[in-house]
Amino acid sequence: MRGIVGLQLRNPGLYRSLGQLLGEMLDQATRQTGGSYAADMVLHAYPGAAGPGQSSVCAAAVDMPAKWAAAVVERQDPSLGSVQGESLGQTTRFTAQAGPAALESAVKAAFPEAPIVSCGATVTAFKGTGGWAQIAEQWQLSRRQGWQAVAHATPVSTAHAAHTDSTAGTDGTDSAQSGEARSPMVAAGTDHCLIHDSSSTMVGSAGSWLAVVRREGGGGQPMVVAETPDLVALASDYAHLAGLPGIEVAHVFQPAAQVAYIWDRSSPGARQRHLTPAEPIA
Repeated sequence: MRGIVGLQLRNPGLYRSLGQLLGEMLDQATRQTGGSYAADMVLHAYPGAAGPGQSSVCAAAVDMPAKWAAAVVERQDPSLGSVQGESLGQTTRFTAQAGPAALESAVKAAFPEAPIVSCGATVTAFKGTGGWAQIAEQWQLSRRQGWQAVAHATPVSTAHAAHTDSTAGTDGTDSAQSGEARSPMVAAGTDHCLIHDSSSTMVGSAGSWLAVVRREGGGGQPMVVAETPDLVALASDYAHLAGLPGIEVAHVFQPAAQVAYIWDRSSPGARQRHLTPAEPIA
């Protein structure tokens, strides 16, 4: 398996189950292949979960324990107050009672070679490598709560063969890291991340919406969308969606190429935007 899964929950009663539901989707997606994976996930907490005025920044490849790294960020900008650090597999999450721009600036100053993979008030980014059960444990996925998440998993052998590593930061620049796969997860502004599958499929995840678009002739895996009153789910195979609540009555379809489908959590159904063949998908 190599592809993307995504889940937007519209029923607040399901928010506590987000990590469990997404984990079951990824378990189905990785079960056939087995082995080791390079995986990325972006998760959006429900509004207010982080506390008023609190923001977080996630950075990859911070080469020290999270608690020590947080102390280094504090020293860069004492006006941030107390900075907390949490290890999320191969990313470190920094949290403070400060604006996201100020916290991001301090993290960049403290760790200039560590790519920023998410920044905002509701978003958290995760990276991991290993067997899927190992990655899920690193992320403590079953206890993660929120209203939306998108993830990508690639067999390690495929990832190494296909790409040279390149992880884009919020400023759009790339930084190379030898020996790892090119990251399919890109921070694209405050509370906004993109996850792509070899440039043929792009999923955008933001503070209030979820979007997917497939490129014509991209050669990537197909996408399947399931919509119910309680959720919107995306996957490369219907089998990955089979355990979701209410899936038996879902509206299921395959997205057309060069059409952007956008689901806003406050509105039923998807808005559609047709793209020209030459128009970039992000």
